[in-house]
Amino acid sequence: NNNFTQDVTMRFPLYLTLILRILAFITTLQLEYPNESPGTEAEKTPVKEAFGLTLKAGLWILKTKFALSVILFGMMFDGIIRMVITLSSQYYRMVELPESTFGLIGSLVAMLGFIIPKIANTLAEKKKPAHAIAITAGLSLTGLSTMSLFWPYTGLIPALITFSAMYFTGFFVSFYINKVTPSDQRATVLSFKGLAYNISYGILGVL
Repeated sequence: NNNFTQDVTMRFPLYLTLILRILAFITTLQLEYPNESPGTEAEKTPVKEAFGLTLKAGLWILKTKFALSVILFGMMFDGIIRMVITLSSQYYRMVELPESTFGLIGSLVAMLGFIIPKIANTLAEKKKPAHAIAITAGLSLTGLSTMSLFWPYTGLIPALITFSAMYFTGFFVSFYINKVTPSDQRATVLSFKGLAYNISYGILGVL
């Protein structure tokens, strides 16, 4: 069907991801702020109450420059790198890696998720936030620029560097958000972060 070309069908997962994120966001709010007792007026307006608390958390983010900066930092790096990961199979083909190795590469990338957070935690506790930005920007620029060279076989190395930047981004953002956000708003603010990430990813995907 000419209506379902690759550039159209590749957008479907992006739209679905955004819809699911919004639904998860609402569910998180309802779990975080459950009704006090059944049969009350509060039970009839859980969505209204939840969105009121959401608005409160959103305003807090806008007024708290550090929290807003951290979320924007995450949106920028996470959206770009996740888009690269989405197209990673095409990249592996272009650097002549056998398709039989794609699963092994995926496992290797997943293993980075066990190692990098420990390194990031040490850096976040001992260094200023500026170091987190420098590390993430450095890894992202190094990885993405060398990926563009499409080295046969060894092109896997810059890809791993780029994917490492995403793990660093994820940890740093969560670490600093948890550090500055009041405990009663933390889950909502983190949901805002997740929603912002998916909006960024969706816009980049469409573009």
